[in-house]
Amino acid sequence: YQGKLTTAGGGCLNDTVSMTFTIYSDSSGTSAEWTETQNNVVVKEGIFNVLLGSVSAIPGGDTVFDGSTKYLGVQVESDPEMRPLKPMVSVAYAYRAGAIDGGGGDCGWVDDGTVVRLEDSTDNVGIGTASPEARLVVKSSGYTDGMRVIGSEGNPLFRVRQNSDNAGAIYVYDSTGSKARITASEGAASYFNAGNVGIGTTSPSSKLHVEAHQEHAGYFTSDSLSSGTSVIRAEFTGTGTENAIAVCGWSVPADGYGCGGDFLGGGTGVRGIAASNGSLQYYGVQGSAMGGSGYNYGVDGFAYGSGTNYGVHGWATGSGTNYAGYFDGYLYASSASASIKAFKIDHPLDPENKYLYHSSVESPDMKNVYDGMIALDANGEATVELPDYFEA
Repeated sequence: YQGKLTTAGGGCLNDTVSMTFTIYSDSSGTSAEWTETQNNVVVKEGIFNVLLGSVSAIPGGDTVFDGSTKYLGVQVESDPEMRPLKPMVSVAYAYRAGAIDGGGGDCGWVDDGTVVRLEDSTDNVGIGTASPEARLVVKSSGYTDGMRVIGSEGNPLFRVRQNSDNAGAIYVYDSTGSKARITASEGAASYFNAGNVGIGTTSPSSKLHVEAHQEHAGYFTSDSLSSGTSVIRAEFTGTGTENAIAVCGWSVPADGYGCGGDFLGGGTGVRGIAASNGSLQYYGVQGSAMGGSGYNYGVDGFAYGSGTNYGVHGWATGSGTNYAGYFDGYLYASSASASIKAFKIDHPLDPENKYLYHSSVESPDMKNVYDGMIALDANGEATVELPDYFEA
C-alpha cells in the first residue's frame, strides 16, 4: 500500500513513524476484520510504502475478501484514524487470486518483496508486442522513444528511439543535455562529447586513447579517389608562436632501431610543404640526427632502378637567390659531374662585401689559372698588371 502524509501546514512529511492499518467491512468503521501496526515506516517527501500483512497475516480464503467491498483505515502514531475510510478495490482484490479472474493460469511474475521477476527464466518479455523474440523486446510506435531512463530530477539519462528513416539511435545525457549519440541513419552524425575514450585501457589520457598488444593498434582505409583524399587527416586549428605538431610518430624500441614514420607512395613517398607568406625561414622537409658517437645523417637519400636515379635532387626557382643545394660544412662526393662547376670565395681585400667567382677545370694538378688576351709591343713584350688581391 502506498500513500502520502503531510504536515498540518500542508508540507510533505519526512520522518519515520508508527502506522496502524485496519480492514473494515463497512464504510463507518464499526466492524474490523483485520488490523496490524507497523513500526518504523519511512516517509520521504511525504510518500510511504508498506506491505499489508507483513506483521499480522491477512486471513486467506473468503474470510476477509469475500467479494464485498472492504474499507481500509489508516492511523499515524496516536493521531485519530483518518476519515473517510478508503474503499479497497481492484488491486487489493488481487490478494485473493492465485490466477487472474477469468484468466487461464499463472501470470508468470513473482514478487519477492524487493525484486519482481519472471517465474520462468526462459520466458521473454514484450512491451508493445505480443511475440517477443528475445528476453526483452520493446516495440515503439512511430518515431518515438522505445526506452527512456530518467534521473532523480526527471532529466533524461538514456534514450533508445526510432528515427524517421526507421533507423535506430541511442542517446546518453548529462544535466546539460545530449553528450553522446550513436545512430544508423544515413548521413546523420554519431558523436561522443564527454571525457576521454579508451580502447584497450581504462585510463585514457586523450580524447581517443588506444592501447594494443598486436601488430596494428588502428587500421584505416578509403576507396574515395580524388585530389583531396586523405585516409587520415590531422589539423591544428589554433594560433600562436609555438611549433604545434599535427602528426607525431614515436618509435624507439632500442638504440639505433625504430622508425617514427614509414610511408609508401606510388609517386611520392613523403611530401613536405611549408606554407610561407612572410620573411622567416621555412623548411619543406627538415631532417636531423643528434647524439651518439657513430654516424649521424640528417637526411639520407637512396635511389635504385634501371633508369636515371637521384639519391637527393634539389631544385630552386624564384625571383630571389636560388640554391638547389646549400651546404654549411664540408662537402664530400665520391664522384661528381656537372655542366658548369662554379663556386665563389670571399674577396681577400673586402670579404664582408665582395666575392670572387671561379669555375673549376679538370686537371691532375691543384692550381688556379687566370688567362686572357693581351697586345704585344714592338719588341714582342707585354706587361700584365695583376689585381691587388694577388698580393693579399
